[in-house]
Amino acid sequence: MSVKFINILKSIEIVERRRKSHKKTYKRDFRLLLIISGLGFLSVAMAFVYYLTKIEWLKLIGLLLLLLIYFTIPAMHIYRAYQCRSKIKRSFLLPLCESLNLNVKTELSVDTLYLPALKKLTREELKLGLLEIKNERVFLEKRMNLMIGPIDKLGILPGIVATITALTKIPENYNWISAIAYGYMILSFLSLFFYQLIMRYERMIALTELALESKSTSSSI
Repeated sequence: MSVKFINILKSIEIVERRRKSHKKTYKRDFRLLLIISGLGFLSVAMAFVYYLTKIEWLKLIGLLLLLLIYFTIPAMHIYRAYQCRSKIKRSFLLPLCESLNLNVKTELSVDTLYLPALKKLTREELKLGLLEIKNERVFLEKRMNLMIGPIDKLGILPGIVATITALTKIPENYNWISAIAYGYMILSFLSLFFYQLIMRYERMIALTELALESKSTSSSI
């Protein structure tokens, strides 16, 4: 794959991330991720120390922290909706405008900035780059399905059920039930990363195809 092609795709992500980092919603999402990650690390640490010491209150605290993580995500979305209630009201009146401002405006400006750079590449470079990122997208999707399965359809409910069950079941069943609860939390975090990466590959594929189409149109005139 052309080094120029790779550098353009990398630059798109870097510039987009810089522009989004100035937005309050992006900063809130990052802080939320740090909080949830900290709670998750503390919960896993409590479970590990419990296995070493068999101190019951450590097991209880670890599971309660895990349950707090599962409930924090929807609770924070509700709180964010309350904070942005004026925008939500506007979104009912002008839903397309609000959606474009939140989800499309930054991406469109960055793609517009770097599309001419892609069009300067040769057709062979674009085709080879398109082939490679399509293959990587397919392999990534297969790895994701192998690791996390249909977690996007199940949501966080199985993790909540497993955690509550681990809190109430008799001690001899704790090991395998808690393993499901903690394992599902880890898979949930992995799914967020994988889905975001797949969507980014989809966007880069579409942008490369647009550059190829533009070159074909200009050469036929």
